[in-house]
Amino acid sequence: MSIFFKGLNELRGLAALAVVFHHIELYKHRENIGSLFNGYGYSFIEGLGKNGVYLFFVLSGFLITYLLLTELNLKGDIDAFKFYVRRVLRIWPLYYLITVLSFFVFPFIVTHFGLSEGSRYHTLASSLHEDFGWRLFLFLMFLPNLALILFKAVPGAAQSWSVGVEEQFYILWPQLLKRFKNKVLMLLIGVIVVKFLLYYAAIFGGRSIPQLKIVASFLQSFNIELMAMGGIGAYFLIHGRLERVYARLPRFANTFFVLTALLMLWFSMHYLLLSFFFLMLILLNINDKHAFFRGRFFTFVGDISYGVYMYHPLVMFFVFTGVQHFFGNENLVLFNGLLYVLIFGFTILVSYMSFRYFESFFLRQKEKFIVVASGKKVMP
Repeated sequence: MSIFFKGLNELRGLAALAVVFHHIELYKHRENIGSLFNGYGYSFIEGLGKNGVYLFFVLSGFLITYLLLTELNLKGDIDAFKFYVRRVLRIWPLYYLITVLSFFVFPFIVTHFGLSEGSRYHTLASSLHEDFGWRLFLFLMFLPNLALILFKAVPGAAQSWSVGVEEQFYILWPQLLKRFKNKVLMLLIGVIVVKFLLYYAAIFGGRSIPQLKIVASFLQSFNIELMAMGGIGAYFLIHGRLERVYARLPRFANTFFVLTALLMLWFSMHYLLLSFFFLMLILLNINDKHAFFRGRFFTFVGDISYGVYMYHPLVMFFVFTGVQHFFGNENLVLFNGLLYVLIFGFTILVSYMSFRYFESFFLRQKEKFIVVASGKKVMP
């Protein structure tokens, strides 16, 4: 059996580009260059990056849960070993490549050639020797979110915190679904409730036990509740609970959810509530009747979105360095035009080359471990 949802790649592409846009403006803000962070656009830009990652989490929870529940229904069990191997082949090669580049290659180039001296990236790269072993160990153990809590950011790899969160989710999810296969919905709701209970207990306990503040920070970054929210959508879809909803839902419903989600990007709102609207967007966009966001460009970017997310900080630094060196930043129109064209252009180019000539080699090996294949259109 093969599974393919039209519309998911477009949302992945949108989420990846939102994160890149956020980081460009954040870089300019930190370097005291005219940025949308300065002024009325602050809340929008600040939320754009986080919300792009949250959308990734909901998407991941939806698709992984759907695939695992399908396997459970077909086989009566989940082959956790094959699941882990598939995730390793998809996630580890690029993750470890970025780790090597960020810990060894990038700091050498930046410090040896004195690139962008005085910039935040240069400062962080120059100080990477501080707690180097511990930081590298945590990255190798797929705990970059913990490394980001305990130590300074690793330039070029700080974005890996969310990949670490996803990997931690992957370790737990097949085991939980196997053990609660007859109470899946209860499990999904329970994960959300337990996560918040543990988080607020750690915050409360941190008032008297300082170490619990670190636990609270880790739990805050470990957004398993967003994956569970995506899983709830997968559960209702796979059990045929959405057919009547799709049939009765008016076509303008997608416009309502899109506009509401866009407004939430501007105004402050609890991320779990936002994740509910993201789930609605996913469930609408995979249905041909209610699809609102389809297109070849975003499909293409969605295919290479993992690379876009992982490579863009390194591309961004070198583009910033080159544009400032050759053109300066006095003319903000020229400066921003070059930045956006070159950063997006080179990020997409590098990600495409990586996907075709590096990641695809490992993806081909996944075929040996597939139980429920992806590739055939499935219409809810």
